[in-house]
Amino acid sequence: MKKIAAFTAAMVMCAGLAGCASQKETYTDYIQCVLDCTYFGTMDKYMEMTESTKEEAEEVYQSQVDYVKELICYQYAVEIDYVSEETLDGYEALAKDIMAKVRYTVDPAEKSGDSYHITVNCEPIDLWDITYDTVEEFYNGEFGDRYNAVTTEEELAELEEEYAVEVLDIVTAALPEMGYGEVQTKIVEITVDEDGMYGISDDDWLEIDDKLLNLSY
Repeated sequence: MKKIAAFTAAMVMCAGLAGCASQKETYTDYIQCVLDCTYFGTMDKYMEMTESTKEEAEEVYQSQVDYVKELICYQYAVEIDYVSEETLDGYEALAKDIMAKVRYTVDPAEKSGDSYHITVNCEPIDLWDITYDTVEEFYNGEFGDRYNAVTTEEELAELEEEYAVEVLDIVTAALPEMGYGEVQTKIVEITVDEDGMYGISDDDWLEIDDKLLNLSY
């Protein structure tokens, strides 16, 4: 599973930048505001820097919510096609709660030759690790016996919904205990294209995302 970057629209025009100090501050603020909009739904600075509308900023945040919701289901083998809208709403709420607890800091930009580098410090969540055994225990118990005995599509749908609800309860209950792994750093380089638009690569945004959510593929 791999997300399509919600960050790709966040290229910004260089117009108005003057002097090294101004560039450093602007580039640092740019990385910070994109992350803050994406994970926390904090939109004012993002809208100002990217000249985006509120609707565009909301789309950036919602895109990440949808991704994290699908990621949770993927991590625990929840079959979305069988899950009720009510339960999916619960997964969306859980996604927002997880995103609100993500931790990162952005170091001030540093000039390196003709470019600028910025270090993003990411604290990987440990939610998948602390819930795996509980989910596994549930599936391998009486529920697993019933699941393996399914003979009709109707029975399958009912059990997939039951499983999804139980996983949602387990992960939601564990969220207050969620901790973080050792800080992982990602150094990104500001690039400027021929039209004067600056930003960082899609791959860099995705790697930051993977570090924060503790993913490896």
